Formats: sequence, C-alpha cells, structure tokens
Amino acid sequence: MARPHVEPPALGADDINVSFPMPRPISVFQLSGVSSTGSGRFVLPDLALRKVIKKPIFENFDESAYNVKPPTQMLRFIDGLRYHKPTSKESEALNLSSATERIYLHVLNDILMMCGARKGARFSSLDVNRLRAIADQLGSRYEAVDETFRTLSTDVMRYRFQGVTRLEDDPSHFEFLANRRRNSLVGMDLLNLEDQVRRKAFHFQWLARQYVVTFAQLKTAMQEICDRVQKDMAVLGALSAPTLADINDAVEAEFESKTHRPFPTFLFVLIQKYHREQRNKSTAWTIHSDEPPVDSIGHFVLYLSSVLLQPAPMTAAELHSVQVLLQIVKAEFRIDYHSMILVVTKVVQADGQVIVNTLSRSWPDSVTTGVEHSCRHASDVRVLTHKTMGSLLFAFLTTVRELRLVPRKKELLNRGKKMKET
Repeated sequence: MARPHVEPPALGADDINVSFPMPRPISVFQLSGVSSTGSGRFVLPDLALRKVIKKPIFENFDESAYNVKPPTQMLRFIDGLRYHKPTSKESEALNLSSATERIYLHVLNDILMMCGARKGARFSSLDVNRLRAIADQLGSRYEAVDETFRTLSTDVMRYRFQGVTRLEDDPSHFEFLANRRRNSLVGMDLLNLEDQVRRKAFHFQWLARQYVVTFAQLKTAMQEICDRVQKDMAVLGALSAPTLADINDAVEAEFESKTHRPFPTFLFVLIQKYHREQRNKSTAWTIHSDEPPVDSIGHFVLYLSSVLLQPAPMTAAELHSVQVLLQIVKAEFRIDYHSMILVVTKVVQADGQVIVNTLSRSWPDSVTTGVEHSCRHASDVRVLTHKTMGSLLFAFLTTVRELRLVPRKKELLNRGKKMKET
C-alpha cells in the first residue's frame, strides 16, 4: 500500500537564519571598488555594467543619422539627440553648473547655455528667434514621432526594409511622397495587408527623418552662432578665467558682460530711427558719439508710441525690431507685409484688463497677425491711448541697462497727452 504524501514541516525562525553551505554572492554595491578592465566595463559575477562615456555635443550626429533604423532603435537614437550630457570640458568652457546633468535641446534656455550664455555671450534677436523657431519645430516633430510609435502594431515594429539604407533607396519612396500631401495613410483599405504594413513602417521612418532634418538645422544654427560668439568674445577679451560672479550668479555675470557692449540689435535699430527722424540727423548714432542715444526715455517713448499708433511704412529691420519690442511688452499687433506697416491692436495686462486700439478695426481681416486675438467682457475693455502705450514702453525701457545714464523725464508722458488733446 502506497504511503500518503506528507509535506515537510515549515522552517522555524532559527532554521531560516542558519548559515549557507556556500558563501552568499557579494552585493553589487559592495563591489564598487572593483577595478575596471579599461574597456569601459566593470566585470562582476554574471554581470557587466557599461560605464556611460559622455561625448561632445553633435558628435553622435553624422551621415548615419539619416539611415533607416528599426522603430525602437530609431526612437532611442532620437532620445540621444534631444538629451545631451555635457562633458567635463563643456561644463568648464561654458560655465555650466555641476548640477546640470542633461541639456534638453528642445528648450531655448538650454540651447543658449550650450552657445555660451553663462559665459556672458551676447545674442541678437535674430539668433534667439531662429533658435526658438527650431526648438518649437523639434518639439512638434518629436510629438509626431512619439505618438505614431505608440500606435505601431507588432507587424510594423518587426518590419525591415530589405536592402534599403535610406528612404530614398526604397522604390515606393516617390509614391509615398505623392500621397503625403493628402495624408500618406489615406486609402489603406485599398492595399493588401503586406503593403499596409510597409506603408505604416515607411510613414514612421519619414516622420523620424523630418525630426533628423530639423535637428540638422539646429546643429548648423548653433555652430554658426557659437563660432561668431567665440570671435566676438575673443575680440573683447572675454576669454579670461571665470569670475566669482560668473559662478555664483549667471544673470549678474551677463549684465556685467553687457556694460561696455553695443545695444541689443532691435533697440539699436529703433535708436537709429529716432536719431534720423526725430533729431533730423543724416549720420548714424554710434556708441562713440558725444550725444546720448536718445534725449531722454520720455522723448524716446513719445516717439515710439507715435510710430506704433500712427503707423507708416518701415524697413524690414525696423519692422522686425518693433515686433520684438511689442512682444516684450506683451502687445498684440497686425502686419501688412505688402505695405510694410504694423499696427498695434490691443494689450492684455496681467490683471486681465484689455486695452484695444480702436483704429485697428478698420484693418482687413486678411492681414497677417502676430498673435491670436481674444477679448474678454466689454466692461473689461479700455481704449489704447498714447499715454497708455507710452507707460508700457516707459516701464520696459527704464529697465534697460544700456539706457541707465539717459534722463528719464516721465513727466513728458502727461505733457504729450495734453498736446494730443489740444
């Protein structure tokens, strides 16, 4: 007769803590002192940890970036592009904080840091707007790639383009581009299953290519700006060792670097316009001129408010400079690029108060707009006057360091209002 199966008794606390017949494996954390093989790997029992080697920015971006890659590998590659880990040399040369572990190249401030912002580098409004536009485009390109990746089926993930290094090598490349204008994934039900998988795989690769192309634009822009900035700093003798202010307060260091430098581009253009039209001067104003850039901030503000509220044709440089100024004071505007005329439409203050320029209502709706227009209740709306516009400009211009020695004369704003009324 078979004996019934009897389970062994459960182990007690004393039995659980008995010593093992063989020593326990050493914890990974106890092996922190293990020597490296020199190849970037730390050899542990049945475990190898790869030491991350930081590379200079854009070193991993070459011609192979345009090659077709499996979706998972492609997304990992793009993540490696958008996040950059500064090397020790970059951190020292660019005065980056030791706490800065990663630079996110979709963010304007991070991009400017990699261009020398914390070393006191100066950027024109064209530089900033150029980098901002590319950063915004990178963000939207990445969202398209990421959202598409999340919807890929297993068949698409496993699909491989045989004998294809780049999208241009694929026979269906031009067919895809022909369908792209009306959405490449339209009419999928007319394709067989194999062609559907191929079309979806090609669509993902094409979206990834758009990101890579935009990233190449960022690389070119940053390299051009960095080369120019380094030359400017070398000429101005700004390549000395970092000061205590550089390390402790990057913003204050930037102010110090601006003390004896030309005005920001947009402001310099507006000063030249004031100098030429208000002072009736035939020669340009320079930082070496005997007279100040403007007679007073009050005079400058009255002139600018007149230019903004009584629009007249401007040059391309003046039009761009006025746009930058209005963006700073958070004013909305419309532009007629055919006539090169800009008119302020309204200002929305921090408290929600809407100040509208009633003269702008006569403008056609087809004119290019700087921002979307949205009004609150009619009771919150006030009319934009010269005094109101002047107050906004005065509040900003009095904070400009380069104008700190210019008389303010705020009382001119009220006097200007009385002159307009009479």
